Amino acid sequence: MNYKNLLLITSRKGSVRIKNKNIYKVNKIPLISYTLSYAKKHVSKYCIAYTSTDCEESKKLSLKHQIPTLSRKKKLANNTVSHFNVIRDAIDQLNKKNIYFEYLTLLQPTSPLRNENLIKNSIKILDKNKSFSSLIELVKIQNYTGKIKKNNVWVPDYFDKRSQDIPKSYMPTGNIFVFRISKTFMIDSFYGKKTYSLINNSRKWVNIDYVEDLMFFRSILNGEKHI
Repeated sequence: MNYKNLLLITSRKGSVRIKNKNIYKVNKIPLISYTLSYAKKHVSKYCIAYTSTDCEESKKLSLKHQIPTLSRKKKLANNTVSHFNVIRDAIDQLNKKNIYFEYLTLLQPTSPLRNENLIKNSIKILDKNKSFSSLIELVKIQNYTGKIKKNNVWVPDYFDKRSQDIPKSYMPTGNIFVFRISKTFMIDSFYGKKTYSLINNSRKWVNIDYVEDLMFFRSILNGEKHI
């Protein structure tokens, strides 16, 4: 079977900073369920979804949302394994079942605040721009940064600059990564030669790594205002 797009949700059991992060309940709902619900809305005859996991609870939640699962080997379930190896394993498992796809869209449970049309718009961009091998959503950061050296001495990266004059940098929101399979994983490359930068200008995004991120996500769900 050939599909336009594979939505891949990745969820390993355990975590370093937040215990059982992917199934941690936020407003009585497991974190991964927000992404599973989002993915389920986009499943069609052109788009399929799978969850790669070694966690029994994540597997149960995925199946509850009618999203099938792929078993993740123990060697691919530690906190040092790369996303490349996890995705490569998922592709191999599905190819063995004669399931193929043009694009693979990575949806991480730790970034649950996605725009409803994000997947559709991302695929449309790559369809229109054939030279790009992948797409990533980014957010602009323009902050005063520096380094702490010996004896707690702080050395700023930028001296006597206004905040608006600091060079712009960009970081992934974690919301979405889209890969054109033929130009990435089929040639053993993660991003490929050319990655499209999709800029997120909203402040309502979160990449959950710390307890404070969970608190921020909960506050967004509860409609609290942020300055």
